Amino acid sequence: MPRIERSVETRPFPDIRLPQPPEGAFTGLEKSQSAALKLYEGYLQDINKTVTLENDLLLEKGGNDILLNVREKFKGGDAVGAYDWGMAEWGKLTGGIREGLNGDIQKESVNGRITLHEGNLDRALKGYAAGEGEKYRVDTTSAWLTSKADAVAGGYANSENYIFGRAEIKAVLKDFYKGNPAAAEVAYRKLSDKIAADGIENLLTNGQDILAKQLYRERKGDISVDVRNRIEKAMEEGVLRGESQRISDGLAAKDISITDALKEMKSIKDPQLRDEVEKRVKQYYHDKTAAEKADIESRYLNAVNLHEQNPGKTPRDVVPPSDWVRFSITERNALEQRGEAGKNDDRAWVDFIALGSEKIAALSRAEFETKYWTKFDNGHRGRAETLWLAAREADEKAEQFTAIISPVSITESTWQSLGLGKPADNAEAFSVFEQEVQRQVNLYEVTALGGKRKASPEELRKITGDVAMKNIIADVDLSWWPTGVTAVQLGERKPKQEIESFSVRKVERTGLYNGRKVIQYSDGSVEYAD
Repeated sequence: MPRIERSVETRPFPDIRLPQPPEGAFTGLEKSQSAALKLYEGYLQDINKTVTLENDLLLEKGGNDILLNVREKFKGGDAVGAYDWGMAEWGKLTGGIREGLNGDIQKESVNGRITLHEGNLDRALKGYAAGEGEKYRVDTTSAWLTSKADAVAGGYANSENYIFGRAEIKAVLKDFYKGNPAAAEVAYRKLSDKIAADGIENLLTNGQDILAKQLYRERKGDISVDVRNRIEKAMEEGVLRGESQRISDGLAAKDISITDALKEMKSIKDPQLRDEVEKRVKQYYHDKTAAEKADIESRYLNAVNLHEQNPGKTPRDVVPPSDWVRFSITERNALEQRGEAGKNDDRAWVDFIALGSEKIAALSRAEFETKYWTKFDNGHRGRAETLWLAAREADEKAEQFTAIISPVSITESTWQSLGLGKPADNAEAFSVFEQEVQRQVNLYEVTALGGKRKASPEELRKITGDVAMKNIIADVDLSWWPTGVTAVQLGERKPKQEIESFSVRKVERTGLYNGRKVIQYSDGSVEYAD
C-alpha cells in the first residue's frame, strides 16, 4: 500500500496581537444580568411570603374548626378525650400542609406559623377540657347532693337512713372542697338543716306530729339555731292540727249529736286547741248533714218518679223496701199525699211565703214537698211551685226576683179586667196563668234587666198582659159561624166577641231537643227555648 507522509507543520503560530475592545464595551451586558438576578430573587421572596400567608389562613381556620368540633363532640365527662382528639386532628392538618411546601425557605417560614398556632390550640384545648370537666364535676356533685338530701329527708324517721346518709354527704363535700375544709363544713351545715326542716315538714304534713316532735328533741343538736326557730313554729301548727284532728275524729266516732259533742269539748283546757276542735266538729256535722240531705233527695226523687210512672198505685207499692224504710214518717206521708190535695193549710202557706227567695232556693225537692207543697190545695201548690222554681233559677246569682204572688196582685187584677171572673172561680186555671207570669218576670229580670234591678209596675203589667194574650184560650160567640163558638187566643178576640168559656194552657211536659228546651202545652202547641 502506498504511504502518505504527514505534511502539516507543527510549529507554533506566529506572534500575532489581536486588537483589545474599547473600555466599557461590556458594561451594559453586566447590568442586564444583575437586574435579572435581582428580579428573580424578588419573585422568589414574594412567592414564599404568599405561600406563608396562605398556609397561615389554613392554620387559623383549621384550628378554629377543631375547637368547634371539640365543643360539639366532647361534653361533660367526655371532655377528658378532647385534647388528644384535637391534637390528632391538628397533626393531620399540618402534615398535609407540610407536604405541599417547596424549598427550605417556605418550610422554615410556614413551620414558624405552625408552631405559633399549635401553641394557641394547645392552650385552648386544655382550657376547654378543664372548664368542661369542672362544670361536669360541679353539676354532677350538686345533683347528687340534692338527691341524697331529699332521700334522707324523705326517710327522716329511719335512723339508719339519717345517720349514714348524712355521713355520705359529709364525705362527698370534703372531697369536693379539697384544701378548703371550712367551705365544706358550711355546705354540710346548710344541707343538714335542709334535711331536718324538710323531714319534719313531711311528718307534720302526713299527720305524724307526735313522731316529728320526738325526732326533733333527739336531733335538735344537728340543726342550726335559726332553722330551729322555723321548725318549732311549724311544729306548733302541726301539733295543733294533729291533736285537734284526733279529738274531733274521736267525737265523730261516738256518733253523738253536735250538742253533745260541743259539751264534751268544754273539758279541753287549751283555748287554741278547743277552738280548732270546735271548727272541725262543726265542719264534720255540716258535711254529714249535707251528705244525708243529698241522699234523702236522691231517694225521694227516685220515689216520686216511680210513683208518677205507675199511676193508680200507692208510693209504698212501687218504692223499693230498702228506700221506704229509710224515709222518715214525714217523708212517707208527703209521698202518699202527693196524689191528694184537700184543704189548704193557710199557716203553712204563710210560713212558706215568709221564707224569702234565698231560703226557698235552699230547699231540696224533698224538703219543699214534705214541709210545704203537700200541705197545699191544688191552686196553692201551683203558686208554691212557681216560687220554688223561680228561686232556684236565681240561686246561682243570688238574685231576689220580684214576687208576683201576693194577696192583691197584678195577676188577679189582670184576670178580672179580662172578664174572666174571680180567680177563685177557676183556681186551677188561674194558678197555671200566675205560674207562667212569674216565670216570665224572672226571665225578664235576668235577661233584659241583667239582674241589675227589679221590674217596674208598668213592666209587670205589660208582662202579665202578654202572658194572658198568649196563654188564655177563649171560646167566643161567633153567631155567623156554624157552631156558634170557636176557640181562639185571648189576643185574637174581636172587639164585640163575648167570652163563653176559657181555659189556660198548661205545661204538659218539658224536655231537650238538639240542646234546646222544649215545652209542650195542653192545647197541643210546642215552644222551643235556649
